[in-house]
Amino acid sequence: MTSSKISLDSMSDAIEGGPVFDRMLIYSEEDWALMRQAAGLFRAIQRLEPRSRARSLATQQAAFKLNLDRSTVYRLLNKFEGEVVHLFPRQPGPSRGIACLSNAREAAIQSVLHRDYLTKQKISLAEMVRRIQKVCDGKGLKPVSRKAVQARIDRLDQHMVAVRRGELLKAEDLTLRPGSYDVRAPMERWQIDHTPVDVLLVSAIDGEVLSRPYLTLIIDVASRMVAGYFISWDRPGARSVAMALLCAVQAKGPLLERLGLTGDWPICGLPVALHSDNAAEFAKSVAYRRACDNSDIERQLRDIGKPRDGAHIERLIGTMMARCHFLPGTTFSNIRQRERYDSAGKATLTIEEFERWLVEQILDYHERRHGGLGCSPRHAWEAMCRDQKIAPRWPANLEQFYLSFLPCRRVTIQRQGIQLFTLEYCGPVLQELRRHMMEKVELRYDPHDLSRVFVQNLEGMWTPVFSRYPDCPRISLWEVEAEQRRRRILELGPARGWMIITEIVRRRAAQADALRLSKGERFGRERASTTTAVEGSAGQRPNNVTSWTRLMEGGQ
Repeated sequence: MTSSKISLDSMSDAIEGGPVFDRMLIYSEEDWALMRQAAGLFRAIQRLEPRSRARSLATQQAAFKLNLDRSTVYRLLNKFEGEVVHLFPRQPGPSRGIACLSNAREAAIQSVLHRDYLTKQKISLAEMVRRIQKVCDGKGLKPVSRKAVQARIDRLDQHMVAVRRGELLKAEDLTLRPGSYDVRAPMERWQIDHTPVDVLLVSAIDGEVLSRPYLTLIIDVASRMVAGYFISWDRPGARSVAMALLCAVQAKGPLLERLGLTGDWPICGLPVALHSDNAAEFAKSVAYRRACDNSDIERQLRDIGKPRDGAHIERLIGTMMARCHFLPGTTFSNIRQRERYDSAGKATLTIEEFERWLVEQILDYHERRHGGLGCSPRHAWEAMCRDQKIAPRWPANLEQFYLSFLPCRRVTIQRQGIQLFTLEYCGPVLQELRRHMMEKVELRYDPHDLSRVFVQNLEGMWTPVFSRYPDCPRISLWEVEAEQRRRRILELGPARGWMIITEIVRRRAAQADALRLSKGERFGRERASTTTAVEGSAGQRPNNVTSWTRLMEGGQ
């Protein structure tokens, strides 16, 4: 780029759009010297008396030195404010100037812009132009060009636009992130979150493909140690949080022994604070809030629309899901990655096998060097606990700790006991509470086992209260809801608890019979195919034992 080219571009840009600091370019020393020379000439001219002969001669000399017209120099002098940056040329691109429109057309654009475009409906620019055109036609105005609409959108605060349109990732890209989420003490802050696992699992009974399970993970922010986990077929809820916290708080020795694994997983005890997103099981759950208060755990919720605040748990989930993509039956992260991979056809892992694999990955993760720490999470944990003299803080009772996080309901003590989902419960603790004039109680329940619920006795301990129905099996909330839904559809009328339990037991028996029948049919087909293969090979005497083995394997 020549010097004259630089100077002409600078003068032209300054006249049309004024100085632009947000689009500064990096210039060579030669270009900078030219602009500094121009700024020096303009400063000297501005110090002379206006409309004097000396100023007129100085302007003429400046025009000659800068290879500009005198009229251009005069226009620049009117806008020049004494700094070299006022002469910077803008970055190549469309002009910042916006064509003027009539007040009526401008009002039409602004009304549609704020009413329709800046909403989470996220209409396209083409649709917005079409709606503006409709407004203009109704008022007898000239149409507005797409370029004019785009120019007005570009002038807005793009972070505000992204937030109003629900484009949170774009808003994140437009947000500076000075500093960091700095936690230096182990157990000071745990982060918890859920995710569907990127693998299809199969039934341990018949090998049928089931679905993707859900995984709840907890990480210690300071050391990056995985504190606990929980895997379930159910959508995340209060029980998932309770089970994951129970795993995180207790010692991991029995867990590793149950899974047949060896390793060092030292993190245990109660955290100072739990950091989570604004899901209902965290932000709205009364049981979660009271259980945290009871165990002296501070609840911390992310600011809405700021997923970066949970970066540690999000990165951990991303790491674990990336490792899942090497398992048979993986669904990958999206359809584009999966392409033609047959996830259901390749699935072979049961939920027990996946749990063992997951714990193996967690132990491996603890031993690998972490870029943010400069060492492995386990070594960081041990060093922090040793240097800061951190000792685990234990709950008074692990079972009571777990029960306090389960879903809760407030119910009335009636003469027959208490009722939950049309099921009735009664026990000595209710009699004791009733005698102390307590009419309402807060109970905890496990959605997987409604054969009993838990009520606090006078000492504040959660005590089981069993079903009033004799020999009530473990029934789940989903079985009860399915039966209630079936009765509504068939217009069978409301059912009391014993009717629901009887129907659930009958359906379980029918499903077990059907499963045995299907297994028998499958065995019969396999046996028939084996017999056919053997009979078809009659007269073909195998030469050795290996041939017989190969024949039988082929028949099976």
